[in-house]
Amino acid sequence: MSTYVLVTPVPTAASCQLVASQRGHDSCVQVLLHSKATVDLPNLRGTTPLMAAAMHGHHTCAKLLIEGRADLGLTQD
Repeated sequence: MSTYVLVTPVPTAASCQLVASQRGHDSCVQVLLHSKATVDLPNLRGTTPLMAAAMHGHHTCAKLLIEGRADLGLTQD
């Protein structure tokens, strides 16, 4: 049996933290924070994980990011 790996470019260069926050995966956000993942790493559009969580209504993810010291002063340019 062959194994195939599909490799596609990520047009927004989203970090794991951003994707987890955007999709509301609280436990993933928590694990990434515990693993010292960068809290404020934006994608190519300037969206941070906290912004993504807030835009998609994921309050628990946003709270976890704030507790993980996400910068509340960052803006999307």
